[in-house]
Amino acid sequence: MEGLGFIHEKLDIKILILYILNHLPAAVDAQTLSDLVFCDNGIGYFDYADCLADLVDTAHITEEGGKYRITEKGSRNVREVASSLPYSVRMKADRVTEPIAEQMRRHDRRAAYEHAGGRVQCASLAFGRDRPDRFHAAAGCRRGAGAHDGALF
Repeated sequence: MEGLGFIHEKLDIKILILYILNHLPAAVDAQTLSDLVFCDNGIGYFDYADCLADLVDTAHITEEGGKYRITEKGSRNVREVASSLPYSVRMKADRVTEPIAEQMRRHDRRAAYEHAGGRVQCASLAFGRDRPDRFHAAAGCRRGAGAHDGALF
């Protein structure tokens, strides 16, 4: 039985799924996506599953290895129709999606940092200064070193 919520129609469920995926910087697993979509209590599981399958079939989202990502087509369409979702649903979706999105962004930054060998170019050298100023010198950047472990600028 569906609860009390603002979303009941399949079109609204599809828009909500696209809205949530459009706010995530990376692919998300099925369990996390369902947790995020059920932020509105009016959605039933079987309606959600049907809508998710329809969005994959129509190429609005892709599913690879159990993870879902919005396509360019889905992103373009949801930007045009997102305002048809009730404001309170959009705000609730933003509130539950933001911590997951931030966690994904942190993970991407960490992966990029580790991929670079855990070293970051010193800011003073990157801007072509002959020698680091007091701030950068205190942070441990050395002229000629080119990079310093642990200092992020």
